[in-house]
Amino acid sequence: MTKYPVWKYLIIIFAIIIGFIYTIPNLYGEVPAVQISSLNSSGLLDDSVINSIETNLQNKNLKVTGIINDGKTVKLKFATTDAQLQARDIIQSQLGNGYVVALNLVSATPHWLSAINANPMFLGLDLRGGVHFLLQVDMNAALKKTLDKYVSDIKRDLRNNQIRFGNVTEYNNSVVVNFRDDSSAQIALTQLRKDLPHIALVNMGDGTLKAVITDAELQKIKEA
Repeated sequence: MTKYPVWKYLIIIFAIIIGFIYTIPNLYGEVPAVQISSLNSSGLLDDSVINSIETNLQNKNLKVTGIINDGKTVKLKFATTDAQLQARDIIQSQLGNGYVVALNLVSATPHWLSAINANPMFLGLDLRGGVHFLLQVDMNAALKKTLDKYVSDIKRDLRNNQIRFGNVTEYNNSVVVNFRDDSSAQIALTQLRKDLPHIALVNMGDGTLKAVITDAELQKIKEA
């Protein structure tokens, strides 16, 4: 014979079961995802847009493992971070500048648990071990900055050595310097190579010098 009524034991068992169910989401961890949101109210993320994105990704052999749509943002889950990074670039290219396409981490909780509001407990930064950043280099901007420096250095050096020159322009990831004739260009080439050895210069003929970014310089830009 038990000390307490059976209904009390049933309540305790029921509470334990409910507590266990709502604890399960914390065991699933997180998966990489791409978060999409619109910059304005006119850019709606309806089912047609989501389906077109998913179809485009499938054509690129990228599988979406899950979709979370809260009405304001859409989060597409992926199995690996490599797939996440590739998908982000593809989606951004497809949607254009009217949308924000960002990297995120979302819970891997199954849909049936999310449907009953069984969500994981979100820990603070101290308990999560800090915050992680993914930094990317805008190589186009870095190259533009390097070419601008080439233009400035070349102009300054030619002026300091009293060598007359014409237009100095940037063209197709290079700097083109025009002179009155080929002999003036050759004099300038000799002087520039002496004063600016880090710049790769080529005499193109017809009074034109061309400065290009070498592979070694490009590697330095990436590392810096």
